[in-house]
Amino acid sequence: KISTADPHYIRCVKPNLEKVPGRFVGSLVMEQLLLSGVLASVRIRQQGYATRMPHRIFVTQYQWLVPNRMPRPITADIVDAELKSDSESLLAELLEILPALGAAGEKAS
Repeated sequence: KISTADPHYIRCVKPNLEKVPGRFVGSLVMEQLLLSGVLASVRIRQQGYATRMPHRIFVTQYQWLVPNRMPRPITADIVDAELKSDSESLLAELLEILPALGAAGEKAS
């Protein structure tokens, strides 16, 4: 049923009408981003209306990013309060290491 689906969308943006590599037409890209709603989504998120992610998914997906943290399997028997606590500590650890990371995810020099 469509009401139980968890849709994910991939928006493809064409860099030029000729579809040739190495050519980027900024006005074309901006028009596609505007008309597809991407810019509106970014604006909404910048205003503080973030996407909400369940604690179980957050811990499962992001526990691997913290160096020297032993990832643990997230099983069905773990209660929500424990997952919330794990999410909070994981987020605190991520916020500590983020300033040390460069744009490509490598240590900044």
